[in-house]
Amino acid sequence: MEVQHLDRIRPCGDCPTAPQIEAWLAARLAQFLGIAAERIDIAVPFSDYALDSSVAVTVTTEMGNWLGRDLEPTLFWEFINIESVAEHLGA
Repeated sequence: MEVQHLDRIRPCGDCPTAPQIEAWLAARLAQFLGIAAERIDIAVPFSDYALDSSVAVTVTTEMGNWLGRDLEPTLFWEFINIESVAEHLGA
């Protein structure tokens, strides 16, 4: 059983919603890709953005820190796009 540190557990009222996660993830991916966040389509598969594994793992780690959760480094391979990740993680 995985044990979370109490300082990494957010009260439910403080959990980001799926739209907030979508916006955060689109903005972060846009930074890595060097494009405007508005050009990121949340329904487009991650594979269409040609992300390498180091970017995917870095963004997953940063998102986990932002959410206060431990996320699997394979998150971008388990879910096809930003929309599906946000649905999975959103409050």
